[in-house]
This record gives sequence, structure tokens and C-alpha cells, in this order.
Amino acid sequence: MKKTLPLIVIFLGIFIISISIGLIVSSPKDEATETASSGKSSTAGSSQTKKAKVTETMKLTAEGVSPADIKINKETKIIFKNETDNQWQPHDNGNLYQSEVLEKGDTFEYIFDSEGEHSFHSHVGGPGGVITVE
Repeated sequence: MKKTLPLIVIFLGIFIISISIGLIVSSPKDEATETASSGKSSTAGSSQTKKAKVTETMKLTAEGVSPADIKINKETKIIFKNETDNQWQPHDNGNLYQSEVLEKGDTFEYIFDSEGEHSFHSHVGGPGGVITVE
């Protein structure tokens, strides 16, 4: 029994490491989390193949999100822009989109093609807002 115990521990360790590597390699990458840093912009979601009819910008400023509530038409592109030294990560409460963490000067774009009230918040703290699509 004493001779087989080290072998069992070794095989168990190899098994656990193999499973861990398999999970890491096979985990899918979520398109909606693709965003940019260092002042670059990016888009997310399957609706992003369409061209936007109008573009609006929601900025994070020292006073909060400006504008915090906005009404837009379908196929409008919203650009979320961080103008503060704080991190910001806009995320739709209905899971339409989620940016990566935006540093100062970074932007995230999303084209809204579904009507309704789309509230959002930030995953790293900070303010959110409401985008109403008509």
C-alpha cells in the first residue's frame, strides 16, 4: 500500500492539471467583451455589422455620465467615452453588451437595434444611465 500511494498522488496530480489546462484552452471568448485601451475604440455584439444611422456619445466626467439618460432611434451608435482618471466598464443590465475596463480616453461603441429601455451600470463602480431606444 505504501508503494502505490505515491503513484496514486502523482496520477491524481496529472489528472487535475490536465483538466485545468483543458478548461483554460477550451473556454470561449465573449465577443461582447472586446474593447480597446490606450485611447482606441472598439465595437461589440452581432449588431455591429450594421452601419449606424446616427452616433451619440455618453461621457464619463467628474460629474457623472453625461447625458445620464438619452433617447435614441434604432440603429444609433452610442460611444461610451471615459474622460476621467477613474476606470469605467459600461455593462447593459439586459446583457446586450459589456465593455472591458475603460481607462481615461478609452471608448467603447455599441449600435442599438432593439427598442426598449436599456439601463446600464459599471462593473468597476461608478455611475450608469439609461438609453431608451424608440
